[in-house]
Amino acid sequence: MDSVSTTTHDSDKSELLSKAIDLARQGRGSGGLPRDAVGDLLRAYYRHVAPEDLTERSDADVYGALASHYKVAR
Repeated sequence: MDSVSTTTHDSDKSELLSKAIDLARQGRGSGGLPRDAVGDLLRAYYRHVAPEDLTERSDADVYGALASHYKVAR
């Protein structure tokens, strides 16, 4: 993979995570992730995930995976 592709994939990953963070912050329920920490939690959760592994995911899928694991951990 060349550096241009890597940069593009990293940018796409960052954009997807930003969309997932926005989606999470719009949530209206209780018992979910703390809204003030959701950005840090999402970025940490996906820190070691290759950008190309997220290309087919939606923002709802990305947030949903973290929310599910968070709920189980609680």
